[in-house]
Amino acid sequence: MSGAATVAESPASTRPQTPALFHPSDTPPASSTQKSHPIDFNGFSWPSIGTEERRTESPEEKEARLKKMSDAVRTLLECIGEDPDREGLLKTPERYAKALMFFTKGYEESMNDVVNDALFDEDHEEMVIVRDIDIFSLCEHHLVPFCGKVSIGYIPNRRVLGLSKLARIAEMFSRRLQVQERLTKQIAVALSEILQPQGVAVVMEASHQCMVMRGVQKPGSKTITSFMLGRFRSDPKTREGVFVSGQVDEQDSSAAEGILSPLFFGCGLPLHTATRLLTSPLRKGKEGLLPSPFAASPVFYVTSNIH
Repeated sequence: MSGAATVAESPASTRPQTPALFHPSDTPPASSTQKSHPIDFNGFSWPSIGTEERRTESPEEKEARLKKMSDAVRTLLECIGEDPDREGLLKTPERYAKALMFFTKGYEESMNDVVNDALFDEDHEEMVIVRDIDIFSLCEHHLVPFCGKVSIGYIPNRRVLGLSKLARIAEMFSRRLQVQERLTKQIAVALSEILQPQGVAVVMEASHQCMVMRGVQKPGSKTITSFMLGRFRSDPKTREGVFVSGQVDEQDSSAAEGILSPLFFGCGLPLHTATRLLTSPLRKGKEGLLPSPFAASPVFYVTSNIH
């Protein structure tokens, strides 16, 4: 690590090594691992350039990192015209440095530790869905929060994952600098890599403070993204099964009113409306024609509430 406080790097042989979730034979060559493989030999999933250093640094190196960050925050306070020596701000640089390390703790987490052997052989081939998992992340463009909920579904291939691990995987990827589209995809692809299921579906709804506190300043806006793999992506009936629970006569709108599909958690869409979304490539919304979220692309975006 470079900067005002420089600490000699510990020899690689003395750094703790993470047990591998996959055997070396399952891992592509190093040249392609960071580009395409969702989980590397050390169990890191899409690691950043400083992931290994951050995870294995000594207490002295960690202290030097916090000192460097605190000095940078102090500079920012000065640059906005504040007095970093006044009572209310005296410890703010150190507090913010520690907070930022917590907000981004997903960089130093290993998939081996997250999964922790909670993979089980089970004769089950029906959908498994965990809904409304709270996520908190930082927009990588403005370093302000976005938060919301994610729902994760998969169809096992005689292998299941402990339910809490779905939430832990979402937490690991969200505790990084992110964009929502990539976050949704990373959760789905990592789960597919771990389980090799018949299909994976991930849907996320979040509010972005970069659209609320600044810029367009639209507090009511929501962004919805989805990513489908396997049968959810290739088979419309399977995809419909995860988004629509039960059959409703389209003529009887009152019967469907207020009923939400398993993954369409926060959109305020009644079941009959969700059904039309699944079967129509385009629909007319308040802001004009909106692409159906499931018509062509596995990723879609909605930046206003649709009712």
